[in-house]
Amino acid sequence: EHAAAEDVEQPRQSMPGSRSRISSGSWSSRSSLEAITKYFVDPRRSVHKYFVFFLACCFIPGPYFHDVLLGAYKQQICNHVLHINSTTFSWLFGLPSAMGAFSGPMASVIAKWGDARSSFVSGGLTFVSAVGVVISLQYETFTVMLVCRLFFWLGLYLLLAVQMVVVYKLFSGPELTVAMGFIIFACRFGGMSGFMMAGFLLKVCHHNVASAMWFSVALVGAAAFSAMLFACLRGGTATARAIIPLLEAQRRPSGSGAATGQGGEEGLRADMRGFTPSTWILIAQIGLLYSAVFPFEAIETDFLETDWGMSVGYVGWYTSLGTVFGLFAWAWGLCFTTTSRLLQCSNLAWVCMMLGFCLFLWKSPQRPLLAMAGICMFGVSYSYLSTSAWILLPGTFGNGRDCSTGAVSLTYVAMSLGMLFSNFAAGILHDAIGYGAVCFWFVLLSAVGLVLSIVLQRGFPATAGADHAAG
Repeated sequence: EHAAAEDVEQPRQSMPGSRSRISSGSWSSRSSLEAITKYFVDPRRSVHKYFVFFLACCFIPGPYFHDVLLGAYKQQICNHVLHINSTTFSWLFGLPSAMGAFSGPMASVIAKWGDARSSFVSGGLTFVSAVGVVISLQYETFTVMLVCRLFFWLGLYLLLAVQMVVVYKLFSGPELTVAMGFIIFACRFGGMSGFMMAGFLLKVCHHNVASAMWFSVALVGAAAFSAMLFACLRGGTATARAIIPLLEAQRRPSGSGAATGQGGEEGLRADMRGFTPSTWILIAQIGLLYSAVFPFEAIETDFLETDWGMSVGYVGWYTSLGTVFGLFAWAWGLCFTTTSRLLQCSNLAWVCMMLGFCLFLWKSPQRPLLAMAGICMFGVSYSYLSTSAWILLPGTFGNGRDCSTGAVSLTYVAMSLGMLFSNFAAGILHDAIGYGAVCFWFVLLSAVGLVLSIVLQRGFPATAGADHAAG
């Protein structure tokens, strides 16, 4: 009994020391966690900078996947679900793309709310709208679906605007070129995945379009989560709220509209006063680029199925080729480090895109390699132009001013109006004449883009090339 009492007493005597060790270990693990968290929360740390950039890259792949999937199922939606023609279907892409017309006020929203709150609201709006799109598709209600598509694109445009503004804040010079390439990489990865998985998802879901679309909603939810985590890191902590305004004030020239604390319409007007003719030409050129690319991708799958005789499961591998080159968009910044070289290659890229659309005019089920060549030329051209145009934009501002918020907003206005008109034109031309006329329309847009590119090269600010090389 005495020995048993000693055995019981021994653990009791060891308990204070044990508690001390547990407490010490707990404190050590808590300190390590706080030290790691500090690197992600503190905006002065490189870890914070690149993690925030990673989250910004995650904004678009999910929504792009969702949009590509909807376009890939055009034939099924028109013939078996909603029973509509191509012109009516174009409303689902044309009218929502016009939501970018609100991008002018979006500059004021971002300036007033900040990128953190703007990303939180836009991410949630995009996700809720995507859910509404699929539910309305399931119940075959076109009007409700169109309204949900309007709000989906409104949230998407705001997400895109926040993404671009943040990239311009975080990077400059050649680093901006590579960063913009990764933005395009993430975007095109979502599109490529959508094209490749469209047929597989439709087969798994027994050709039920609404069921297949629910997978894309989950990816839009992941994008919304990234936007909310981004908002937490950029404005959800006292450290971020105290340091980020100081860092941005150091980077801004004193004459910029944002720097003077102007909000609303006056802030946009202040940015516009810093625009040069090259800024306006580049904005128009980007608008033309997206007017040719995204309306074509909305009808690409149906075009290859009807005019080229490709099957639903097989066509995805062809359409995905147009997005594969976007995965290597980041490499353009390593290949071309001067503004003059970027401008020269822009001319070649527009020529390549125009020739790619021309190849589609010789449509024939017996020549699938011709379609593959056209898609590849279209894809590599967009990969380059979408990267170079955005990184050239800051170099067009006058007197070294930072007008990026206003420029990004007005660029999305140009994009939205261009895609609105182009989507409707493609739908009407297809119903009236056929896809041959639609391809000729895209050739015409590419030709106008080439003309603007040549004019831009001749009138680009001379100091921009030196600044880019020095950066």
